[in-house]
Amino acid sequence: MLTSFLPTATATKYLGVPRSKSLRMMNAESIGAFVSREIKPKHRFKKIV
Repeated sequence: MLTSFLPTATATKYLGVPRSKSLRMMNAESIGAFVSREIKPKHRFKKIV
């Protein structure tokens, strides 16, 4: 599970993200680009408000 916080005080929880992918994201040159390419299209999510 990966939780993303936005400046608007909302969060998105991505479900089923493997730890290995989370670690690759933390080492990516651009976390936003990695999330857009590797996580958003491949994992379900839940908005937290």
